[in-house]
Amino acid sequence: MYVNVFPDVKRHNTVKIDKIDELGNYVPFLAYSIISMCDITPKLIELYKVFNSSPISKYYKPLNYTTYHMTVFNLWNQREKLYPYQVDQSGRAPKSRDSITLNHVMKPAFFKMANKIKEFKDLNEIHVSVSKIKRTSTGIVMDVQLMSSVQIGQIKSLRSWCVDNFYNSDAKLKFHISFGYLYKKVEEDLTQPIFKLEEWIKENIPDIVVRRPSPTIFLSGELSLGNLRVNPLLLRRRNGN
Repeated sequence: MYVNVFPDVKRHNTVKIDKIDELGNYVPFLAYSIISMCDITPKLIELYKVFNSSPISKYYKPLNYTTYHMTVFNLWNQREKLYPYQVDQSGRAPKSRDSITLNHVMKPAFFKMANKIKEFKDLNEIHVSVSKIKRTSTGIVMDVQLMSSVQIGQIKSLRSWCVDNFYNSDAKLKFHISFGYLYKKVEEDLTQPIFKLEEWIKENIPDIVVRRPSPTIFLSGELSLGNLRVNPLLLRRRNGN
């Protein structure tokens, strides 16, 4: 599906959106990432309510505050080609790209990542500050900055290791927290609502805490599972397969 994202400015971009339908329902979208979940605090819940009551939410489906997270590394998603570690020793690719099959394929990579993350002792509690609220081609995100130079170094080291081991540079990633995905043509200028949201966050939540990075399965833009030790029958039911 293609929609006009910026009708209130001179540029008229069209984008394909594939994580959400035109009614605002999240659809299956399989992806694997390393993420750091946000601490759920009263202020974070209030932020969700502020976003939900803003004109922005008429066009961008709000993500629930329980899903707020900072992406550390994007490993693979269903739009991408398969990488060498995702095929067997004979070079054969999986016969299916359904979640059950791919989860089995990804399990060794997930365990390898989890063991590597354990080496970084200073990432249990990561403090980030808001840099800017912006619209991307698919959603509303809050760019964030890590506040500790030690943690910045360790995250860079983790990302560098991922690049060396999983064939994906993830070079375009900027640390951010997503608030919602575009699902409807924007019919008004959202400059002021976005500015007000950014100012509210800077005033009320100058310091956001995210937790130790963890390999994570995304079954949709909204639904995630913590790791590959989950019960596969539970995964099958939750993914609707």
